[in-house]
Amino acid sequence: MSVVSVILAGGFGTRLGQVVRDVPKPMIEVAGAPFLEWVLRFLEANGLDRHVVCTGYRGEVIEDYIARRDAGRGLGRCIREEEPLGTGGAFLRAARTFEAALHPEAWLVLNGDSLILTPLAPLLALVPDRQWQGGLLGIEMADASRYGSLEVNARGGLACFKEKAPGAGLINGGLYLFKKRILDSLHGGPRLSMEEEMFPFFLRRQMEFRVIAVEAPFIDIGTPASLAEADAFIRTHQPAFQRAATAS
Repeated sequence: MSVVSVILAGGFGTRLGQVVRDVPKPMIEVAGAPFLEWVLRFLEANGLDRHVVCTGYRGEVIEDYIARRDAGRGLGRCIREEEPLGTGGAFLRAARTFEAALHPEAWLVLNGDSLILTPLAPLLALVPDRQWQGGLLGIEMADASRYGSLEVNARGGLACFKEKAPGAGLINGGLYLFKKRILDSLHGGPRLSMEEEMFPFFLRRQMEFRVIAVEAPFIDIGTPASLAEADAFIRTHQPAFQRAATAS
């Protein structure tokens, strides 16, 4: 199975104010390494070695880090947004730029400033499953008021994204799987929102996306309060960033 990860790391980190200063948000040091490093280790622990990082603000910082980390192996690539493209637009540009070189069966898209520590095997199992065009992770939370939530249909597929509301809910984890062929149906301008434009377009065309509901450790370093918790979060969940031992 050939799946390439696309990490969205082009945001400005405006909610963090002076905490970010002159580095991109995913490069803030957490538990002795840039937060982006923990995202990459988590993907590698799930068997996903190839990745494209979509950069923006101070993109050269991330690009230099990926180049040094990759050390010429050809596993990591970067593409910079000269102007904000939105989550969908950034992903689409990366996919179309590198599709010919990487030949993926599917793309796994996630944010560079958050982590859901759950095995990705159930999501990756959708790649050969012809009844689904892709999937996304939903996190079960007792209080979903800070986040938008997901409405799921009787088949376990995505029905729609719902606005923020108090109470328990299944929140959007911001981690998506898209099979390669469905991107050919997308047209239009370069700016595109994943939740507001891409998925509604797919759903209008009756494309089905499986929602994988999980109860899993989750962190988003987008606010000073959540960033302050990140160091302990990473150190507590070290096994999630380690590759499984292989038989010799």
